[in-house]
This record gives sequence, structure tokens and C-alpha cells, in this order.
Amino acid sequence: QKQAVEHFQHLLARLMSVLSCVALQTITDVQDDEFLTLDLEGVSEDAISFLKAKKDAHMRTEVLIQWIQRLVVKALSTGIIEVPAPLLSNFYQELSRGSVNLNQARNATEIPFPFPYAQLLTVMLLLNSLLTPILAGLLMRSGTWASLFTFIVVLAFWGTNYIAAEIESPFGDDENDLPLRRLQEDVNVSIWTLLERQSQVPPTFVFDKGVHRCWRTVSVPWTS
Repeated sequence: QKQAVEHFQHLLARLMSVLSCVALQTITDVQDDEFLTLDLEGVSEDAISFLKAKKDAHMRTEVLIQWIQRLVVKALSTGIIEVPAPLLSNFYQELSRGSVNLNQARNATEIPFPFPYAQLLTVMLLLNSLLTPILAGLLMRSGTWASLFTFIVVLAFWGTNYIAAEIESPFGDDENDLPLRRLQEDVNVSIWTLLERQSQVPPTFVFDKGVHRCWRTVSVPWTS
């Protein structure tokens, strides 16, 4: 029984790692092989080949979600895991919520900013750049203040436009984009930490009412 439970845990951990990797591949333009997953040694070659055959990363995501759901259902029906219904329902809800959030991020990536709107903004910014120094020169008697006002206004509008263009698609490999590779590495580390035997066993506690009913605080050197 313990071996079956450990087999289930390691397979689930690897599927979750691959799911995170494929989800990031769905929303980014970075090359697929730049995201790392847990070692897939032991996973059937047919399953890996089947996933590779799906050229669309979104299709791979759907397949992995179904594999995870069926794996949990099979483990529950065979008695490998015993989970109360509310906790199992919460697991499926979180999995579904992640899929919905992924689709929203995918829409933000794949649906381009309306071209006419972008052209209109560019035209308006050009008009602002041309008319601002003229109006500033007419309204202000000082050439210094008119130049300073023009510089600040034009810089503010153009800067806001370029910042908006930069954050329009944050799922790339530019300097100002999200660190997707590091996020995937963090997921792998978190999953592997949960697989450690000590992480799955709550610590023992010896209660002494003469000691523990008194308010005390301590500083624990966690980094040592």
C-alpha cells in the first residue's frame, strides 16, 4: 500500500510539473525547451509521444488536466488515497480555476490590441507633440517655461504609451517581462519539497500545560 501511495504521489507530481510547463508554453513566445520539468523517467513513452504529437500547447494542457483528474479518481476508487468529498471537490475546483485563469491569460496574449485604436493613439500623440509647443508659446510669455512645459507633457504622454505597449504582453523574454523560467523552477522545487517524506508527516508535540499556557515568543534561526 505504501509503495502504491508513493507511486501515485510521484506520478501526480510529475504530471503537475509538466502541466505547469505546458501552461506557460501556452501563453508565451519563448521556445518550449527552455522550461524545465521534473524528471520523466518512468513515465510511459507512449504518453510522452502522444503529448509531443499535439502541436498546440493548449491541447496538451487539456490532455494533462484530464490525466490528472482520472489519476485521482482511479486512486480514490482503488483505495490508494482516502480523501473526504469536500477536499476532493476543492481540488477539482482549484484545477478548474487554474484552467480558466490560463485561458484568460491566453486571450490577453493571442488577441491583439485593436489596430485602428493603436493608430488613433499614435495620431493623437503626434498632434499633441506638434500643438503643445505652439500653444505653450502663445500662452506663456517665458520661452524657458514654455519649453519645460512642452517637454514634460510630451514626455508624459509618450512615456505612458510606451509603458502600455511594454506591459501589453508580459509573457515573453524581454527584460521587463515576467520571469517565466524562474516561476517554472519554483513550481518544480515546491512540488519536490512536498514529496519529501518529512513534509508529509506532521511533527509530534508534547503538551505541557505548565509551559505552553504561558505566552512566550522565540526567534528561530531558520537560515542556519
